[in-house]
Amino acid sequence: MFAKDITCYLTLYSIARRVGECQIFIAMYSKLVTLMSCVLALGVSESVEAVSKIHRIYAAPAVTSEVKYIQSLRKSFNVEVNTTEALPASVDHSKSIYFPPVIDQSGSSCAQAAGIGYMFTYEMNRLLGRDASVSAANRFSYQFSWNMLNNGRDQGSYVEEGLYLAQRYGMMTEEDYGSSSSSMFRWVTGYEHYLNALRYRTSEIITIADSVPLIKRYLYDYGKAQEPGGVLTFTMRNGGWAFDNNYSGPSSTGYHCMLTRVGSEGLHAMTIAGYDDQVVYTDESGYKHHGAFIVVNTY
Repeated sequence: MFAKDITCYLTLYSIARRVGECQIFIAMYSKLVTLMSCVLALGVSESVEAVSKIHRIYAAPAVTSEVKYIQSLRKSFNVEVNTTEALPASVDHSKSIYFPPVIDQSGSSCAQAAGIGYMFTYEMNRLLGRDASVSAANRFSYQFSWNMLNNGRDQGSYVEEGLYLAQRYGMMTEEDYGSSSSSMFRWVTGYEHYLNALRYRTSEIITIADSVPLIKRYLYDYGKAQEPGGVLTFTMRNGGWAFDNNYSGPSSTGYHCMLTRVGSEGLHAMTIAGYDDQVVYTDESGYKHHGAFIVVNTY
């Protein structure tokens, strides 16, 4: 069983430098690189208790010709504003009103839960100044995108596929889509629901290179001096990973769950919602790792 909290210290900065060696895959599963898929410039026409769930190991989705095409459209993130301003010691968007409550995902939908359920919802609410918790109309349905992409089977997908779907056709809210207890393909009835989805669309999909400073800068202000900054998604191997659910060391954000060993099999998508420079982890060799990304996980 795995104790799931709203957020977790997942990747220590010094461990993140070795992440490629441990086969963390982000967006492009065929490469051992740490690319972060995120939404930038969205266009619009208009604390949780810990629970236990089975720790699933998800298989990698097929890299189809359509997936390759969508991935070819991604753009690289660049800092647009030169500044000597020091970043704060921590950023935590999971506590923002724009960020939704933790998702209890259906089936192998982690990529859409991370990309649409968390990231897309956060970005839209930030743009519109809305509170994600007050209404299902302020949260976006990862089941809508997942059921569009899973071919009627309980199988995974890529974050970019959901974002591309939002770019072309828009994204339904939880209010319009409702909930589906089945992992099979499901069409929503009602022209007005699809029309409303067209109001919420992505402008472009970007990736961030393997750079802790760049990732932290994006989280802080998008590299544009626009606070608050964004959130990101990534995918990593999760079979055999290890957690410390009783971390009590230094931090400015106060979480107690920490990833201490990356996995060696399977793939699982999650959302980076912030960072904390004050976190310290001492490994089995006595080496101290400083700093951690704050990640929202769901099964």
